[in-house]
Amino acid sequence: MNPVMKQLIRNKLAQLTPKELQTYAQIYGVELSGSQASQIVNLLKEQQFDPFIKEDLSRMFDKLEKITDRQTVNKAKTILNQLIQQYDVADWFK
Repeated sequence: MNPVMKQLIRNKLAQLTPKELQTYAQIYGVELSGSQASQIVNLLKEQQFDPFIKEDLSRMFDKLEKITDRQTVNKAKTILNQLIQQYDVADWFK
């Protein structure tokens, strides 16, 4: 578990743009509208959470569902899981 890499990931999440998120979605075959991408990114920017802590991640997805819908949450989870697999960092999210 590399603390420097974890901080870089946290910073990237805080600076993510809707366009970048849509690019990731497209790469992973997830249909994500501009509105959905904006809602996800806005939540990431306004909420302080640690994606490496299960409880924080769960709270973030719960909040996302309250402001969007279950479908958007599932898409966000799919994108996150694909990124985790691609970069082989699953053990960081336990």
